[in-house]
Amino acid sequence: MKSLPYLIAAAALGMLAFFLIWRARTPPSVGMDFSQLPPQQQQQRREEVKQLETQVKDIAASARRKEHKPFTLVVTEPQLNTILQDRLRTEKFVIRDLRAGLVPDALELQGEVDYKGVTVVATLGGTIGVENGKLAFRAQALKFGGLPAPSKIKEKVESETNKNLNKLLLNAPGQINRVTIEQGKMSIEGITD
Repeated sequence: MKSLPYLIAAAALGMLAFFLIWRARTPPSVGMDFSQLPPQQQQQRREEVKQLETQVKDIAASARRKEHKPFTLVVTEPQLNTILQDRLRTEKFVIRDLRAGLVPDALELQGEVDYKGVTVVATLGGTIGVENGKLAFRAQALKFGGLPAPSKIKEKVESETNKNLNKLLLNAPGQINRVTIEQGKMSIEGITD
């Protein structure tokens, strides 16, 4: 009977180890793999991205003409993933197989990275808001697999991502008034200036 507490402790440690290994190997799933879609669906997604690009060009043209027209731009998760996986060349990037997910009030970016000689799935979550009339991304969480990344790496990745992504977002035409992120879509409202 004296060995019963040790047996229970050993079983609990074993279950904890199993859980941690399972959690590390099971990252959250973000976005869809464009390359796995049938050719017809890939073509349909490309057409949807062309329509989105046309909308963005129209907003930019209106802004250049100083028309002060209100606009609403809706970007879907499939459109984002088509851009990231079919249009964006990532050969020189540290991250591979980039995907995006839109969940209520958050944007998640996911891809494969080499960490200490091992390929892991990294997931960066954050919010997109409005600052001074422009879109602004704020990274909030970084995970390797399903576990939180070490804080030193998390801080560096979040800082670099915020800086680089926000540089791109500053170029968005017009004055942004509101951003809403729901499951699978993001709505951007503003006025061309």
